[in-house]
Amino acid sequence: MKAHLRAVIAAGALAAIALAQADPGAAPQPAASTGGDAAAAATDWSKEVARACTSPRYGLRLAASKKIAAGGDDAVPAVRVFVKEHGKDALPVALVEAIADGGGDGEAVLALLEEWAQDREFFWRGQAMRGLIPRLTNHARFDRLGRLFDAHWNDPAWLVRAHARAGLQSTWLRDNVSFHSPRDLRDSDPRANTRIAALTKGDKDLVEALGDERTFLGDPWGKRRATEAFQALQRFYSKDWGYRPEADFAANEAAIAAIAKELGAPVPAHLVDPDIHFVGGIEILSCRNGDVFVAWTADGRVAGSTTPALGAPLQLGRERWQQLSTAATALALPPQSGVVICDKMRIVPGAGLAQAAVAPGALPAAAADWLKQFATAIEEAGSPDLGRALRDRLPQFTVR
Repeated sequence: MKAHLRAVIAAGALAAIALAQADPGAAPQPAASTGGDAAAAATDWSKEVARACTSPRYGLRLAASKKIAAGGDDAVPAVRVFVKEHGKDALPVALVEAIADGGGDGEAVLALLEEWAQDREFFWRGQAMRGLIPRLTNHARFDRLGRLFDAHWNDPAWLVRAHARAGLQSTWLRDNVSFHSPRDLRDSDPRANTRIAALTKGDKDLVEALGDERTFLGDPWGKRRATEAFQALQRFYSKDWGYRPEADFAANEAAIAAIAKELGAPVPAHLVDPDIHFVGGIEILSCRNGDVFVAWTADGRVAGSTTPALGAPLQLGRERWQQLSTAATALALPPQSGVVICDKMRIVPGAGLAQAAVAPGALPAAAADWLKQFATAIEEAGSPDLGRALRDRLPQFTVR
C-alpha cells in the first residue's frame, strides 16, 4: 500500500505541475525549496513586501510578488510584519496567489496559507485554500490538511468550498482516515462543480459545462464556466478538438460533440437563460460570506438563489410591487460607491437604468432601507430562505 500511495502522490504532483499553466482553477505545484538561496537570504524582504502591496505600477507589484514567493519561508516574517502594521486587507490577491502557487513547500509558508484559508474575514482565503492542495506531500499533512478541507466542505463562499472539496478528495487516498469518508464532490453551484472538476480531472463534469451560455443581468457567467472547463480539458489532453473559447455554442457544437465522444461523456445540453425578461436585480459577490443573486421582471416576478442559476420565480403582490418598483427607480445611485476590492454588490434598479457597484460599508441608507423592504416582501411571498439570505448580507454593505 505504501508503494501505491507513493505512486499516487507522484502522479498528483505531475498533474499539479500541468495545472500550473492554467487559469485560476488550477492548483500548481509549489517550488520544491523550503526557503531562499544565499542571494535571497540577503534580500530586504520588508521592502519587497511593501513594493508588492503598494507600488503604483502593476508590473513592479507582480515582480515583487513572484520574488517573495521564490523566497519561500525566508520571506514569510516580512509578510507577517506587513499584515500586523497595515492589516490583512492590504494584501493584494497577486501576492497571495504568488505564494500559493510558488511559495515553496516549507512549514512557514504552509502555516501562513493555513491561517489565511481559515480566516473568514480574509478576502483571498479561496486562493489560499487552493495553495494547500499541492502541499499534500507527506502522511502528516494528509491528516492535518484533510481536517482543514473537511471543515470547509460547506463553506458559504463557493470558491473556498470548491477548493476544499478538491483537496479533500486527495486525502481519501490514505487508509484509516477517521474524520471523514468519501462522498459526492458535486455542489449546488455550477461554478463550484466546474472548478472541482478542473482540479480533480472530472471529465464528465467538464464536458457538461461546455454547453453553458447562461447569464445574469448581462454577465456571461456560463460562458466563463465553459471556458474554464475547456482550458482544463486542453491541459489534460493537450489538444483543442477545434473548440474556440471565443465562439458561441452553435459554432462549437461539432467540437463539443467530438470531445464528448472521445471522453465517453454525454453530449452536453445547451444551457441558456429561461424565457423571462428580467429588468432589474441585485448581485452580491462575497469572498467571505457567499453570493446572492436576485432578479425581477416589470410585473413583479422575482427569482433568486445563492448561485447565478436562478430558481423558479415567485410573484409579489401587485400593490406591494408597484411601491417597491417606484422606490427602486428613485434611488439614483452613483455608478460606484466606495472602493471595491473583492466583495461587492451590483444593483440594476430597473429597465433602462444604469447599474451601480457598491463596496462594503458604502451602501446609502435609502438603498439599504429599500433592500430590507424588498427582502421582507420576498419572505412574505413564500421564499423565506432567499429573503433571509438577502437580509443577512446587508450589514456588510451598509454605511457604518
